[in-house]
Amino acid sequence: MDDVVQGTEETVWGTVTVKELLETLERVIARMNQHGGDLRNSEALTRYALIDPVLRALGWDTEDPTYVQPEYTTEVGRPDYVLRYGTLKIGVEAKKLGITEQMVEEAYRKAYPLYQTQGITYYVVTDGDRWVLRDISKPREQQTEVFNLQLSQEGAGQSARQLLALWRPAMPSVTAAPAGVVRQKPVPTAPPTRTVEQMPPYLPGEGIPLSQLRKKTTGRRPSGRLVFPDGTAFDIHYWLEVLMFVVKWVLDNYGYSLPMKGRSGGIIAASSPEGLRKPKEVEAAGACYVDCWLSAKAAVERACYVLEKYAGISPDRVQLVGWEG
Repeated sequence: MDDVVQGTEETVWGTVTVKELLETLERVIARMNQHGGDLRNSEALTRYALIDPVLRALGWDTEDPTYVQPEYTTEVGRPDYVLRYGTLKIGVEAKKLGITEQMVEEAYRKAYPLYQTQGITYYVVTDGDRWVLRDISKPREQQTEVFNLQLSQEGAGQSARQLLALWRPAMPSVTAAPAGVVRQKPVPTAPPTRTVEQMPPYLPGEGIPLSQLRKKTTGRRPSGRLVFPDGTAFDIHYWLEVLMFVVKWVLDNYGYSLPMKGRSGGIIAASSPEGLRKPKEVEAAGACYVDCWLSAKAAVERACYVLEKYAGISPDRVQLVGWEG
């Protein structure tokens, strides 16, 4: 998880912690990456897998009609949900994943009569990835936007800060969260600036470079120490541990946000085990799970790719020492 709560991860607004909101957003991002094709074909699945979990994390019990009324039918339109807090009513229009700007504007064109006839003051249009919230109590050309975010692009931290405007225990005020509730770690958007040349020189001797291990994964298990350019070393006994320790070292040194994706777009590592075929937890900076549904050769190949893609380091600079192969 690439975010922390200011002061404590157990900062509580009502009955839900900010930490739980961040974890929910991370899971939603992982689901979009894993099941995007299905979600783009089904509004019902998008609601179930992406939208409902976020509403619940914001304190709206989707099973309690006191607070959440699904399929709110009126003479002038039918929001997919109406969130209620006393006299305050917030409409929610749900779309299948892949919403366009035109679809957003069309939804708001239809929403204004709901304020005039039903007293719905705020309106959300979302596909689980993009979330747009506007005050619709004025004509369209005068309506104000509370937030307009894309979860997959902005990440859990920045998105959480904006989504907290919908935090039910803070109602009836629909406003941004207090400054500093969520603090986000910087996320590299370019290859890391810390190059291997800046690391302490380390020559592991007669080790086997990781790039050559791809040809040696048949036969017996590896045994020895996986040694990195800065001198960090891990004892390994299984081929899958090569990938797990490479992911750990890269996350600990470069702080990339998860998920890590492979060449074909599949998930190598994520902050949640959900959606991974054979997740193995790795003790890295923050929660991390590596998908280990792999052959030995594929594990080593993925480890080489992670080094090149996410650390800018040649696999030749990581070696297995103490194993004759």
